[in-house]
Order: sequence, then C-alpha cells, then structure tokens
Amino acid sequence: MIRENLRMGASSIRRNPLRSGLSTLGVAIGIASVVAVASVADGLTESVAGEFGDLGAGYIMGTWSPPRDDVIRRRSFLTVADGEAAFREASAVAAFDPVLNLRPTVRLGDEEIELAANGVGPLHLDVSGKTLARGRFLNPEDMRRRTRAAVVGSAVMDELGGLADPIGERLLLDGVLFTVVGVLADQERGLFSQGEPDETVLIPVTTAEDRFGQGRATPVQLNYRA
Repeated sequence: MIRENLRMGASSIRRNPLRSGLSTLGVAIGIASVVAVASVADGLTESVAGEFGDLGAGYIMGTWSPPRDDVIRRRSFLTVADGEAAFREASAVAAFDPVLNLRPTVRLGDEEIELAANGVGPLHLDVSGKTLARGRFLNPEDMRRRTRAAVVGSAVMDELGGLADPIGERLLLDGVLFTVVGVLADQERGLFSQGEPDETVLIPVTTAEDRFGQGRATPVQLNYRA
C-alpha cells in the first residue's frame, strides 16, 4: 500500500512539475516563517528576561495612597519610619531606600527649569542600580544632619548652562540652596530605558521631609532589595 502511494506520488510529480515545485516552495516558505517567528520570540523573551534580571528579582517597591477623604482629614501616608520598621523586621532584605517624590523649580544663576527631584536614602544606588560618574553620594551623615547636599543627573547641568565640572555648584530648589556633591552616570540603553541622560536631582530624604514635606500630604515610596 505504501509502495503504491509512493509510486502514484512520483508519477503525479512527473506529470505536474510546476505545481509540484510551487507546492514545495510554499512548504519551504511556511517552515522558514515559523522558524523566523520562533527565533524573534526567543530573542524577545531573552531580552525581557535580561532586563528584569538587571532590575533584580529581589527588588520590591511599595507605596500607598489613602482615600481622598483620608487626605482631607490629614491621615498619614506611608512614612520613612514605616519603611525602617519593616526593614528591621525583614531579615532577608539587604537594603532599604525611602523615596520622597518632589517637583521643584531648579535654578542655577539665571537659568531655571522644572524637573523631578527625589529625597532618597544613603543606599539609593544599591537599590536602584544607578551609578555615580563623579563626586560622592549622599551618606548617613547627610541624613542625620539634614544637609543641603545634592546629587544631580548628567542632563541637569547641561540644561542649566552645561558646566564641565558641577561639583561644588549651588542650586536653588524652590528657593532652598543646595550644593552639588555628585553626578549620576547616564543610564544604559535597554528595553525599559532609552539610554538617556538622567534628569533627576537627589537630596537627603530627611532634608526633603523638612524642607518640602511640611503641611503637605506627601507619600513616601519604599524600595527594598533582598
């Protein structure tokens, strides 16, 4: 039976070579398409896995905003103290970084821009994965003394006049004077980032609470890394 089928198939191919050739070509194109799509899917999967791997499986972010009625009644958001308490109780957590999100007007001389600024803890680089290009980062002494030290993204000084060495320069954040002590490195290009220069100003979270958190319902974002 099988031999007969093979004989009939061979005979059909000899009688209709063009149709047989087109059929073979269609099958080949179909297989090639499936292989190409599978390769693209595998590559995308590896890329996404790599991005999340860089972020870290041990990265945890927590924030909580109370209902509007609670804001009106001035009930509190999550606080830095809440984050520190959780950090002390969680033995598997290696680093904790409280982040207070701000949106001040930044001024250097006659130049003025509005951009993101964050009050952060001394372990911000460990938790966020960012790196320092020059200078120093905010340390526990800055937190304790509530200093007006600032670490800026590489794009900030470009927008404020393009200084070659911003270390020691003084910025006004909503009228409060801060001294630049460090500069962040540009972020690497990836699936979730475009490799753009950092446009952030980082200040001690304790200073941010004192200078910008008074009288406001200001939520703190709590970031941890295991």
